[in-house]
Amino acid sequence: MAQFTCSVCGDGFEQKSRLRKHIDTAHPPQAPSATDVEKVLAGIDYPKTKDDLVQYSSQKASTISKNLFD
Repeated sequence: MAQFTCSVCGDGFEQKSRLRKHIDTAHPPQAPSATDVEKVLAGIDYPKTKDDLVQYSSQKASTISKNLFD
């Protein structure tokens, strides 16, 4: 029986490093959609600079995924 199991597909691995490699290659994170970005920036008044947008979204960082914030 495998010591490490992929939470996405259930494949088993004997080494944690092989599980990490599997997750990185077989289940890469999805890129945020335009709708996701629009939801994060809802309520902001435009025009804004890039720095203003980053500051606004960082205030919501605890409610959005790290992938979306990045």
